[in-house]
Amino acid sequence: MRQLIESLGDDSADVRLAVGWALGEIKDTRAIDPLIRSLDDPDPLVREMAVLALGEIEHPDAVTDLSDAAERYPGLREPVIWALGEIDNRRALDLRRSLCEDLGRHDRDNQQVWAGDLPLRKSLFGPRAARGYDVSDDLDELLDDLRSGDPATRHRGAFGIGLLGVKDDLRTLAPVEPLLGLLSDSDPAVRAMAVWSLDEINPSRWRRARS
Repeated sequence: MRQLIESLGDDSADVRLAVGWALGEIKDTRAIDPLIRSLDDPDPLVREMAVLALGEIEHPDAVTDLSDAAERYPGLREPVIWALGEIDNRRALDLRRSLCEDLGRHDRDNQQVWAGDLPLRKSLFGPRAARGYDVSDDLDELLDDLRSGDPATRHRGAFGIGLLGVKDDLRTLAPVEPLLGLLSDSDPAVRAMAVWSLDEINPSRWRRARS
């Protein structure tokens, strides 16, 4: 754990990005303070991942710092809304509601953030974003989607792979590297969907189940 936390200071933004995701998956409270420091990382994607990781850990100690980060970096407001919803205590939800009002929209549950049911997502993915995708359950086809030049197709591919994990049908490491690549995707909705999908296919879950 110590070595992983120290890697948040790596010279490579790609390394810091992947480490942030891993710390969120591990959910160890020792990572809270280092992740809070990463909220001011020079790379905007690393900052975003720090927000998401703090949301995954779900500890109230991060609430004030998350709110402050949303003020310093307007681009973090959407991920902070999600993270505060995961923490889910009274102060977090009050701040979340205030951020939603600042964005001129209703307070929505966190599942809708991943499904793309937000105004900025709808403008990209169209009306079906609110209903979810009709996606293939063929892993090879979904992996092809991840390599598409079209962000909506990449989003659909990541969503489909995550659904395979939800259904407990996925027993392969094949999607992990391509999904990690999407953590630095140019589109914020694709990045968010990649994080959700990586969480759902987390190999440690089914390895524990088999043991």
